[in-house]
Amino acid sequence: MGTSSFRVFRQDVEGLGPGNGSHAAHTGRPLQLGLERSGDRGREAGGFRVFRQDVEGLGLETGRTLRILKGHSEHANDVVVTPDGRRAVSASADNTLKVWDLDTGRALLTLLGHSDVVGSVAVTVDGERAVSASWDNTLKVWGLESGLCLATFRCNGQAHSCACGPHNRIVAGDQGGRVYFLALEE
Repeated sequence: MGTSSFRVFRQDVEGLGPGNGSHAAHTGRPLQLGLERSGDRGREAGGFRVFRQDVEGLGLETGRTLRILKGHSEHANDVVVTPDGRRAVSASADNTLKVWDLDTGRALLTLLGHSDVVGSVAVTVDGERAVSASWDNTLKVWGLESGLCLATFRCNGQAHSCACGPHNRIVAGDQGGRVYFLALEE
């Protein structure tokens, strides 16, 4: 069965300093990271593309593929890049997450513990933990160095989305339309 791919991309943005729509000053060229679902292009089992795309003005040029990361047995639903830009974490329909080294393309860890599709993943601001949202009605917090599940939160329905904010805050949504505001405690 064919599966969807994702492209993790880096965009260098010219002209987005103070006074040009940006709220923060940058030194040098600002860096923008993003994710693009590539649809039917490059359909490979559990793979996604890492590519670099430069932005001149605001016109996008064609991105070039740096590498394809393979390892999931089903499609990847979501991918995030750690704040230091060195690792990515992918969430998959194979009920797992993978932590990737973006320099080598190697899978560093496979995070096991969900019993259904993992639809969303987020990384904490400090880059030390990941949060996953799964159709098994749970949110899980993972240590990115150890690969261990550090905490589990049960939702009232399939967890579909999650995001991390400052001060160890997590926001998540489930299929019933509920939004959860959680705080990680040390």
